[in-house]
Amino acid sequence: MVYGDLEDEKDFNDDHREEITDFVQSIPGFRECDEEDVETWMACDAEDCGFQMLNDDEIGTSAQEESEPVDDETDEDEDSNNNESSKGPSNSDAFSALEITMEGYE
Repeated sequence: MVYGDLEDEKDFNDDHREEITDFVQSIPGFRECDEEDVETWMACDAEDCGFQMLNDDEIGTSAQEESEPVDDETDEDEDSNNNESSKGPSNSDAFSALEITMEGYE
């Protein structure tokens, strides 16, 4: 972040702090909150984006860790199930993997 960006962000926060404070004070139970409280909350939120930032490898690892473990099969079971496994994952397994993958993009 460039120094000018920090100044712009500070100006934005200064411009909106009073407006945010007025809004917070309009909520029942928060009438005692002041600008200092709002400033503290804004400082805390600046450090936490609210979600995980993962790269492609981390998303793949996360999806693999959360998927159901595969049971070890005997040679006889592998032969009888070979046709089934060549078709790909079941719809529920594919949907589950997709949900896990999409969590990384949200």
